[in-house]
Amino acid sequence: DIWRGDVLAKIVPMEQSYPMVLLGNKIDLADRKVPQEVAQGWCREKDIPYFEVSAKNDINVVQAFEMLASRALSRPSLSRERESREVSIS
Repeated sequence: DIWRGDVLAKIVPMEQSYPMVLLGNKIDLADRKVPQEVAQGWCREKDIPYFEVSAKNDINVVQAFEMLASRALSRPSLSRERESREVSIS
């Protein structure tokens, strides 16, 4: 929970709905620092998508970034910002 607060404070102060995904990296290796069940449970509690990824074997990397982009682009505040920048030329 501490790291999530640190990230939010540095990126968007006071914006608790900032989209995030959590990546369990290097799934191609046997030695885990955090068990998959623990990470999944934590993410379920926080409503944060969780992906087990391996850059080496190209597993779930693209899917994780697509999910993050999708969540970022679907934020209501972003939709309002886009609408306010639209210009009518008629």
